[in-house]
Amino acid sequence: MLARLPNAHVIVLAILPRGKPGEEAQPGVAAMQAQIRAANAALEQAVVRRGRASWLDAGAALAAGRGASAVLVPDGVHPNEEGYRLLADALEPAMRRWLGEAA
Repeated sequence: MLARLPNAHVIVLAILPRGKPGEEAQPGVAAMQAQIRAANAALEQAVVRRGRASWLDAGAALAAGRGASAVLVPDGVHPNEEGYRLLADALEPAMRRWLGEAA
């Protein structure tokens, strides 16, 4: 993409947290959260090395502890309308910054 659009700036979003509050101690959920944290760390490093891109971990907007909030992500994976609004609120300042607008 960057070869075709050399002036583009990409905002890379972290993998969002998974699981419901209270499930963190379950072996499968704990392993999944560890994999997500490791993948996000590797992605962030790749974004920093690559340049012309920004890293944004918007998952904190949905997190309750280490999983996703049951109110904002009722099935533990997909944000509801309020969850998407919070994600948009987290993304907007980064987009405005790269568009040269006041945040």
